[in-house]
Amino acid sequence: MGCAGFLAGRGGFRVKDSSSAAFGGADRSVDQRNDRRLRTGARDQIGSLSEQERAGIPAAAKAVLSSNLDSVRIERWLEFLEKNMPQNADAIAEFLEAEKLEGRTYPVGTTMFWQTWAKVDAEGALAYLRGHGDQGQTEMWNLMKAWAYFDPAEASKAFAGLGDSPLGRSALIGLSDGLAGSDPTAAVDFAARLPEEFQGTAARQIAGFVVRESGIGEAQAWFDALPAKPEVFQKEAIGLLLESMCRRSEAGGVEKFVTQRLDESWSSNPALQSLAATMIANNGGSPWEYVSKAMEKYPNPENPLALASNMAAQNPESALDWVNLNPDHRATDAILAATARVYLQRGKSEAASALLDRIKDPALRDQAEAKQVVEKR
Repeated sequence: MGCAGFLAGRGGFRVKDSSSAAFGGADRSVDQRNDRRLRTGARDQIGSLSEQERAGIPAAAKAVLSSNLDSVRIERWLEFLEKNMPQNADAIAEFLEAEKLEGRTYPVGTTMFWQTWAKVDAEGALAYLRGHGDQGQTEMWNLMKAWAYFDPAEASKAFAGLGDSPLGRSALIGLSDGLAGSDPTAAVDFAARLPEEFQGTAARQIAGFVVRESGIGEAQAWFDALPAKPEVFQKEAIGLLLESMCRRSEAGGVEKFVTQRLDESWSSNPALQSLAATMIANNGGSPWEYVSKAMEKYPNPENPLALASNMAAQNPESALDWVNLNPDHRATDAILAATARVYLQRGKSEAASALLDRIKDPALRDQAEAKQVVEKR
């Protein structure tokens, strides 16, 4: 995995309570030294358990998980875990693994088990998973997510020590989720120090948490505070943010947000321009004012009509509505040419000809027609 040295010189990962509260996190002030002493003492008890006690774990666990009333099952399972963790953790893990092979997965119970094990003996849980090769991807995700939530510094160190483990990607996803839950700002700092090939995965998970768990205003503020480099953070976050804004903000909110940020580096990305314009339309607005500004600020020499053509293909009527209201706008000819191109591609030659006749710039008229000739060949 090549991650062994990425934490060098960091000085540790610190939980910031104020940031946690802002993003829905709970107060997790824990005496971690006492926690570790408890874990060590619990591990020492494992060897003293009788075979009869260990043999009874599967039957007891199955009895609890077989309840068909969710609230009762969860309550009893929590009591069972509290009584048996971590001294019987490996026996419970073996039971859950055997049940999964039989088609009985207990998804909620399994998640609760691995996250509980992370809290009381994360090192033991990690050792168990690593001893099972490349099995346990979901289990590793749950372990690292909870471990990072309860003890971010130790979880980060453990991830750095995974080397080329086949469980590395699941560990990274879980770690990113857990760190985002502890402190979204510090989580970005962690991800920025990862090797480049892992930054996209981490950025996607962290951005997903922030956008999902916070209000639109908070998510926008977090996005605006992202570092310009590496660019992967803004690239991964903007799509999730715009899609969320499309659903959750008032009409026009997306257009206002992206138009005010045309000077930012991510705004020059053609794919993100198309996404922004689409989200504007889906947010109840017209994308054409944004399209006109983006085309002017970031002209595409290889395909000047690309952005306008992408949007005209989604709704050519909206393009015509805009040009009819803005006959003398600098972008009108380009949007007419892009819409004509769409009509030519769809075999609507008469409608296309009518639009071509309205274009004042002969170069743009030629581009719309030439594109069709190339595609026909």
